[in-house]
Amino acid sequence: MIIHKSETLMHAPAFGWDHGKGDTYMDRKERIEVILDALQQNDLDELLVPPREFDMQPIRDVHSPDLVNFIRSSEELEPDQAVYPYVFPYRKDICSPRTNLHEAVYYCFDVGTVMHRGTFPAAKAAVDTALEGATRIREEKQGWAFALCRPPGHHSDRDFYGGLCFFNNAAIAARYLSAQGRTAILDLDFHHGNGTQGIFYYDPEVLYVSIHGDTRRHFPFMTGHPDEIGAGPGEGLTYNLPLPADVDFDRYRSYLDRAFKRIHAFSPQYLVVSMGFDAFYTEILGDAVFQTRDYTLLARELRALDYPLLICLEGGYDLDALGTNVVHFVSGVLE
Repeated sequence: MIIHKSETLMHAPAFGWDHGKGDTYMDRKERIEVILDALQQNDLDELLVPPREFDMQPIRDVHSPDLVNFIRSSEELEPDQAVYPYVFPYRKDICSPRTNLHEAVYYCFDVGTVMHRGTFPAAKAAVDTALEGATRIREEKQGWAFALCRPPGHHSDRDFYGGLCFFNNAAIAARYLSAQGRTAILDLDFHHGNGTQGIFYYDPEVLYVSIHGDTRRHFPFMTGHPDEIGAGPGEGLTYNLPLPADVDFDRYRSYLDRAFKRIHAFSPQYLVVSMGFDAFYTEILGDAVFQTRDYTLLARELRALDYPLLICLEGGYDLDALGTNVVHFVSGVLE
């Protein structure tokens, strides 16, 4: 099944910042619209189901109360107001945000993630789609669900947001599932999920495995190195596989094999996939060279793992390719 909630379209900043320049916001609501159009054109829209409304507790189980309240306060903005981060207070005991929402950027780690009046309902809807998928695979103990989460989530940590992400959809779903059994997260977005890694770095119940562009060259730049393996009770449960430049799917398979081997050794009851479509050759934020057909092959390999599978949408920003690539991926899952 594919899970979608129309409120995910409510997050629609007028423009964003990219390397100090004003530009079109990368996480445009059209990302979901082109996916829905492509599903309809390929007679896959019958797989769409709406999520139920979940309460806030699963979000609070992952994110700090201050961060949750801060993101929720975006509902108080005027319709024509938006928050463009530009000041980064150092976090000391003597420093706390006492200014209004426009000036206090205490919770954001970049200048490219914009909040406005529709941000919280969209972010909450994204979580609902992930939790609906988690509930379905937990109840069925098999099968798959694809949550069309938007905004994406894997860059958001317990007490900060950024990277176009607000609430960490995959992490919230994984925490929800881990109450019922061991849960693994496989992050296949081209960019490292620094937030997901941070949330579970000390956690003995959730394995985090990520295949991503080398963060010496790519966002978020400061995490995702092979020597980051978890700590304390979570030591050995973080596994990072940075990619070389210009990797195609044939070379990518060896990284998948290593990731799958680590997941099998953990023996999870559930697998959550943070699925980005930004390894495509036309994506401007990466240097991988996936082709459309590769997403069918990738989906087949994920289904062959034979775990209850929750897929959460992360990145993928080329609107001319995204819908087609998602359709090929869904087709592979269905085979």
